[in-house]
Amino acid sequence: MRRSRLADEDIDAKYVRENVKIVKMAMRYPLPDIVGMIETGDYKLNTEWRRRHQWNRVTQSRLIESLIVNVPVSPIILYQGELGKYEVIDGIQRMTAIYEFYKGQLILKGLEEWPELDGHTYFQLPLHIKKDFDRSYLPALIVLPESVKSQEYAKRFKQLVFKFVLHRHNSGDVEIKAQKYRHVIYNGPLNNLCLKQARNPYLCKTWNIPEPTPEEFASIKAVPEVLFHNDAYRNMDDIDLVLRFFAFRQRHKHPEESPENYLDNFLNYGNRLPKDVLNQLEELFNQTIKLVYDVFGDKSFCLWVFKDGTARPSKAVYDSMMYVFSQHLEDAETLLQHRHEFQTRMRTFYEKNFEHFETQSLTDMSIMTKRNKLIEEFVTSIIGSKYEK
Repeated sequence: MRRSRLADEDIDAKYVRENVKIVKMAMRYPLPDIVGMIETGDYKLNTEWRRRHQWNRVTQSRLIESLIVNVPVSPIILYQGELGKYEVIDGIQRMTAIYEFYKGQLILKGLEEWPELDGHTYFQLPLHIKKDFDRSYLPALIVLPESVKSQEYAKRFKQLVFKFVLHRHNSGDVEIKAQKYRHVIYNGPLNNLCLKQARNPYLCKTWNIPEPTPEEFASIKAVPEVLFHNDAYRNMDDIDLVLRFFAFRQRHKHPEESPENYLDNFLNYGNRLPKDVLNQLEELFNQTIKLVYDVFGDKSFCLWVFKDGTARPSKAVYDSMMYVFSQHLEDAETLLQHRHEFQTRMRTFYEKNFEHFETQSLTDMSIMTKRNKLIEEFVTSIIGSKYEK
């Protein structure tokens, strides 16, 4: 059914008023230039995104093969900020593969059309293939600063570009989940803190994530391959868990906001917090996660599913357990003295209160408040109330 003329005019007026259109420019970069683009630092590659979504050698090799046989390759998407500086919105892995091939770090494997080149580095390519490869280009679309009317609009604009590029035209990657989106749009000091604490050994132990190794912080290539097969790591759920701890301690002040909007807004706000406040938050997280682990062990955040007798990590349990224990840090010695009783009685507690933790709902403040109250009552039933001491 056709809308009224007035409605159409309103829509046109909005289009003219907001003029939300991306101004872009098409470019082609000679492949040898990719090395300099990365090494100069003028093209900002999100290191943690590369770390978490690193292509394997076969995928990298097949990109190189496509360039060798001149198959069209999707353009990378660059966002031009200050003059001569660019953020790579889409194309990090393509640029990385080309860079590593030119540096001799990528040994081709798993090629389909040219299996004869398996085992070759760039320096070992036959002469004519190497020359033709060097004459090839990587297409690019540069989103120009004319797209952004003001600094206030810049963040909203990046969200729009990211949404269209990675949500609507995403290929070869997993679904872009909320925390991945936040990580790109709201990068900053609090986001970096969440990244750091996502590799906290106690968080890893309780969420079945391979624990960190000293080498992985030195280089992307030193990250154990087993991490790439861990869903919580790849989907950045571990980063989300850290952010939730910080954010949900203040959730009662914003009960009307949806959880996703609230986490977005809190991260944006938290990135502007003073360094000493961020240090305090980091210490609070460290103390809380360690205390919970010391009391409950690697089943700290598991919800017992009595139908099949299993226990799985649950965000509903995590949110409330971390919140309540952060309020009892001064009772750490007493909590540890009763760890056996906590572990013995925990299963009975969930059996009695399973319905409150079964749902993962975070939109209903009454449910979250009820969970917190139940965990608090469970804790004080063992160690006594603060007010009784």
